Parts: sequence; structure tokens; C-alpha cells
Amino acid sequence: MDNPLPKSSQSAREYMLQFKTPNMNFQKELIGNFNGVEYYLEYRHISEALRELLMNSNLVETMQFEFNYKFHETMGREYSEMFNCRWWESVQASLPKSAGILSLMLYSDMTNCDIYGKTNRHPIFLTLGNIPLKRRNKPDGKAFIGFLPIPIAHNQVEQQDKNFQLFAKHLFHKAIATILSPLKSQYDNGFYIYINNQPKWCYIFISAILTDLLKSAAYCLTANARHPCHSCIIQQKDLNNIQIQDFEIILRTPETMNDAIQNQCTSEVSLTPLTNPFWDHL
Repeated sequence: MDNPLPKSSQSAREYMLQFKTPNMNFQKELIGNFNGVEYYLEYRHISEALRELLMNSNLVETMQFEFNYKFHETMGREYSEMFNCRWWESVQASLPKSAGILSLMLYSDMTNCDIYGKTNRHPIFLTLGNIPLKRRNKPDGKAFIGFLPIPIAHNQVEQQDKNFQLFAKHLFHKAIATILSPLKSQYDNGFYIYINNQPKWCYIFISAILTDLLKSAAYCLTANARHPCHSCIIQQKDLNNIQIQDFEIILRTPETMNDAIQNQCTSEVSLTPLTNPFWDHL
């Protein structure tokens, strides 16, 4: 009897795409071209990933949609979950009384597809801050969105080329902008979701990006040499300075970074002169 299983990862992917399953409708979109090489984003609509999480009854029964103040007798206030933190508290206060928060969290990290490390992909996942951390870390606590394209340099010279490096950053953020674009119409008025067959009025917020330090710099378009921190403008020599004053630390807010781009002084704050798509989702 012939073995019906695919013989390679590429043929396996093509085999899986033949199946028509709910919430798994992938599309392929050309988002960049460099030196004759076309780069495609393979992804599904972010609402499908969100629906996958909200249709999981085992997850839904653990979810919290409103701020939950937590206090420990000896340790004081606790911040063990997203829905315990000050961010959630301040956002909740700005919403209508009956509304809840749908806290979107993105997770991405490049991964190898074979034991030799010759084939790699860059998957991106969606999870929710509404899910308690312990439950969120289980396999069904994340929903797969798609694969971000990875620019490939033909040689060492091209890899060091500033135009190639700028293209790589542009490609990454073009992919992120494409994935997040459907959310723009959802921010102002909120929408209803059904939890245990009961309607719940919620507002969507992108609350966190789960990734390592190097990828955080990629998301924030910051360099990691002179100013290694992606959250503030502080020089490397001052990272261990415990006596530095608060007024000496300038945060990398959309306003300060956009000002640096407009005033053409991005090199002074180690910033890539590109518009960050996350600025459209604040």
C-alpha cells in the first residue's frame, strides 16, 4: 500500500491547504519586492483567529472581561494578570459602564522547520489578555494567524546593504499593518460577543506584544546599539546607572518618535525613519 503522507514540509503545507475547515481560510498577498524577489504574506483574517479563541468553551469559561482588583494581605496589590494591571484599570474607567475589554496580545518568533536549521518560517499568533496566564500558556490558548515573510540576502554584501536592511524592516511592518488593518473599524463603537450564549459588549485593544528583546526592537523600529532600549531613549552606558533621574529618561512614545521623524533626527535616537503601523491602533 502506498504511503499517503506528504514527503516534504512544502508538500505537507499544500496538502493541508486543500482542506476546507472553519476559521482556517488562508490567503496569500504580495507585499514586497527586492532585487527581483517577491515576498508574500500568508495569513488569515485576524477576526477568524479571534473567533477561534472565543469559540473555545474551555477557554471562555476562564476569561475575564472587566477589571479585577487583586490585593494580598502582606504583599499589597497584585499584578499577576493583565486584568489586574493599571493599564486595564485606566482603560476600563474610560469605557461605558456595561462594556468590557477584549485584550489582544500578539506573539511571534522565528522558528526552524527542520533539524538542520536550513528552513525557517516566522509564524505570528494571537492570544488574549482576558485568559489567565496559566491557561493562556497551553497550546489552545493561542490562535495561529499566519507566516510573516523573511527577506533572504543573496550574499554577505547584500546582507550588510543598508537598502536591504531597510527593506527587511519595511516588509515586516507592511505584514503587520496588513494583518491588523481590519481592526481599525472596530475601535470606536465596540461590538457584541456571545459568552455562554449571553451577549457581552466589548471594546478591542491591542494590549501587549509577546516577544524577545531583539524582536521588540523590530516592532518598535529601534536600533539596539547606541540606544538599546525599545521603551526609552537611554544610552547604553547609562543602562546600569541606578542613580539616573526620571526626568533624564525620555520614553519612546508615538509622539516623541513621530517628532523625531518629522524633524529628521532619527539617528540621534536610534530610530528607523519609517511610520510604525501600531500608531494607527492606539
